[in-house]
Amino acid sequence: MVGPREFERPIEEFRGKLDSFKIDEKCDSVYAGMLEALQTDYPDKVLSVLFKSPVRSKAVFDRAVAKAAQAQTQPANDGA
Repeated sequence: MVGPREFERPIEEFRGKLDSFKIDEKCDSVYAGMLEALQTDYPDKVLSVLFKSPVRSKAVFDRAVAKAAQAQTQPANDGA
């Protein structure tokens, strides 16, 4: 987890820890959550119109964040 102390460190020290944050994995989870929300809740909407609505944008955001949080709490499936 990135906390305030991390941002007070020199960039070179912080850069060495980036891989441990698994940013790519988290972005993939959020993206999957967004796609799921869009395909399930708004299958016939045009994206430019959909995202003009703050309420709908927040609903997609909340669903994506929930999906990412859920993925983070599930144990990794390593095929074993």
